[in-house]
Amino acid sequence: MEIIDSQKQFSVAKYWADNYLDNKICYFDPEHLLSELKEPELSDARCLVRMVKKEVDAYNSKIKAKRKLIANLKYKTNRTSNLFAGIPIPKERIKKTVEENPDKTAFEIFYLLK
Repeated sequence: MEIIDSQKQFSVAKYWADNYLDNKICYFDPEHLLSELKEPELSDARCLVRMVKKEVDAYNSKIKAKRKLIANLKYKTNRTSNLFAGIPIPKERIKKTVEENPDKTAFEIFYLLK
């Protein structure tokens, strides 16, 4: 029973990490700004907007890659993953909720924690 609980806790932690990373994705639409900066004197501003767009895209790519790695991560009893580093996962709350709700799925437990 303990291994099943551990697997469920791991799955809940994966849902939690995915949700956390999904909320960190940035949305930036430069089209409106570029349409407002038409004057030739504002060429530096247009360049800066394009640079910001590239930085935001690179940032989002890193987050998407980490989300994909976490989604593909499999439960192992003998190791932990560094992929969760920097993500505040409430391990004790997850453990307590799993123990209190053994009949619920990992996804249902994740929503109980939200």
